[in-house]
Amino acid sequence: MIEYDTRTHHTNMDTYDHLVPEDLKQAATIIASFVYNTAQLEEKIPRKVLPKPRPANAR
Repeated sequence: MIEYDTRTHHTNMDTYDHLVPEDLKQAATIIASFVYNTAQLEEKIPRKVLPKPRPANAR
């Protein structure tokens, strides 16, 4: 397992030969369960209301 410092997220060690299969399996399982459960919802996910577009001649 790659140990990152608290300020480091990505490094030059982020290459395919440093992948940790167990970490990938865990992440894939979490993402798959979220996607499945979200798809099973009866209602849509609430969305933030978008601002109204400005008129074309406004600055």
